[in-house]
Amino acid sequence: MIAGIDEKKLKRAFLDEVEEILEHLDQALLELEKQPDNTELLNEVFRFIHSLKSEAAMLGFTSLSGLAHKIEDVFDKLRNREMSITQVLMDTILSATDQLHEIISVIEKGGRDDDFNVAEIVNLLKSACGETITLEVSKEDVDEPVRKRIEFEKRHEFSCFEKEQLIEAGERKEEFYRLTCRIDDECPMKYARAYLLHNNLEKIVNVVKAIPSMDLEQESDENYATIVFYITASCDEKEIYKAVEIDQVQKAELLKLDLSEYMLPGRKDTEQNGRAGTAALSLKRVERNSIRVGTKKLDELWSLVGELIINKSQLSKIAKIINSLNINPAMSETVEAAVDKLDKITDGIQQAMMETRMVPISVIFNKLPRLVRDLSKKLGKNVKLTITGEETEIDRSIVEQLSEPITHIIRNSLDHGIEFSDVRVAKSKPSEGTITVSASQEGGNIILQISDDGSGFDLKKIEEKALEKGLITNGDTAYDKIVRFIFLPGFSTKDEVTDLSGRGVGMDVVATKIKDELHGDVSLNTDPDKGSTVTITLPLTLTILNAVIIRSRDHLYAIPVNKTEETVEVLNTEIRYDNGRAMYNYRDEEVPVIYLDSLLGKRVSRGEENYGVIIRHGSMKGCLFVDMLVEELDIVIKPIDDILNSKHLFSGISVLGDGSIVYILDTSSILERL
Repeated sequence: MIAGIDEKKLKRAFLDEVEEILEHLDQALLELEKQPDNTELLNEVFRFIHSLKSEAAMLGFTSLSGLAHKIEDVFDKLRNREMSITQVLMDTILSATDQLHEIISVIEKGGRDDDFNVAEIVNLLKSACGETITLEVSKEDVDEPVRKRIEFEKRHEFSCFEKEQLIEAGERKEEFYRLTCRIDDECPMKYARAYLLHNNLEKIVNVVKAIPSMDLEQESDENYATIVFYITASCDEKEIYKAVEIDQVQKAELLKLDLSEYMLPGRKDTEQNGRAGTAALSLKRVERNSIRVGTKKLDELWSLVGELIINKSQLSKIAKIINSLNINPAMSETVEAAVDKLDKITDGIQQAMMETRMVPISVIFNKLPRLVRDLSKKLGKNVKLTITGEETEIDRSIVEQLSEPITHIIRNSLDHGIEFSDVRVAKSKPSEGTITVSASQEGGNIILQISDDGSGFDLKKIEEKALEKGLITNGDTAYDKIVRFIFLPGFSTKDEVTDLSGRGVGMDVVATKIKDELHGDVSLNTDPDKGSTVTITLPLTLTILNAVIIRSRDHLYAIPVNKTEETVEVLNTEIRYDNGRAMYNYRDEEVPVIYLDSLLGKRVSRGEENYGVIIRHGSMKGCLFVDMLVEELDIVIKPIDDILNSKHLFSGISVLGDGSIVYILDTSSILERL
């Protein structure tokens, strides 16, 4: 760390900067896979990696810096046209960036980057770009043919990057060696043996060059009968020999060389000789005109805003009491005006704080192309991803929790929904499947939709599974009811369990996260051979709720306004009974009547007139009968203890301005009981 600087602030600034770099890097790598000859894009990726390496090195994160350095090496070779992008190489690079993400995550949580063993991924990167490890022998033992071979290799030009490595090794006072390893002629897989040598050497020395290259696409297996490694090292020569003591390696010769003899003029910069006319890719840049504020501070401010709302409600009640007493009309007007002004100020602060907490949903969506790319490749399916509405903003408290359910839905679409190309063509569909992810804001809600043009859910198979599990009886096969089984724990139509699906936990996780933790709704619409759409509806924020306050007996309850259609007055004569179930005709639609007293385990009292609240969850509706409609106001949501919520009727509690406790009803849970 740098002396005289607050280490915590420096670390926080580093993490903020690296998070932005990695976001751009992920996007650029996926584009590079599509446009491997784009020189501008190669340079862009190189700059991202170089910045990351420099930032990490400055703060002493050696493992992180070392891994970034090795990725930088790869892209230096790509820029110099010493190698080309292959599928194996791109897979290795993406695995390395995954490791970068993991290390950053550990650092962010207070861990150490050297807890990670990056040797394996570093060796894979070295192997992918054709590097190998070099050792030495004393000059006295070198015969004339070997001397001639060395002279030939000396004339073999080293790349600019390799020369830079030699210069750095010289500055570090390291020794320079040439290691020759001969592999048994009877060895059936010489490249594999050479690769093992390479990996062992990488652990103790720096491999500058390997002849032949370790890239199998460039050399045949027989060419690895003899392999030469040029290395720089500060360790004892015995350690180098020990590293190459491998079965079927017949002989190893280590020769110490004069470093200065290899510092010959290099080749021309091949970057300028690259393919002309490659279209420069314009990456999406995030223009920032802001300051960074810690999430903890925002949470503290948001908590204070919640307390302010409670106190505003309390003052409003006091103002109404003063006004009703009619003791001093002038004072009443003054108090009422002050409360009105406070109300406007509070609403302004609440809105400003909400906007401060909002972040573009692109922070989630930007991770999806990589997910689809990896899973479609693993499954052997041809799938493209389309994203819209990524600029839609969402409360930062929702972001981390929302990533998991979206991932489950996309995995489900890829594994269950999208067909293989030959099957799609047989169905007169495009050979390439499509997954579409969209986001939009409607009123006080965020609407997310994940659609695919696959085979859709097999409703017949779902029905058979439901019958098999005893969830329904023959004849009870309404579409809405059948589809809801998909979200039940342990329910799966897959006969075979794989590492992607079949255990019946995916859509259950989605439902649990969305309903229980995010206070939202999730619904499924599916059409055989046309595809499926999962719709997620979420509140803009999880901490302040606009609610209808109702009374049942002596207790107050709250119903989220975004879960209600309207409030109604229902006469007893308007209630119809069907097989013992009370029904109410609401706008030409029969909806079940739900008595709140009954849900709470109390005796139901029926009057001539009843107050009802039409509640909804997805396509389900119900008329909730209550004793009294009190008012509509903003309340601050607080978690509720499981002991007080044994029947799972509530999603939280709140405190009103007069100190009254309000239980927030979980309308989705109530409707699903029907």
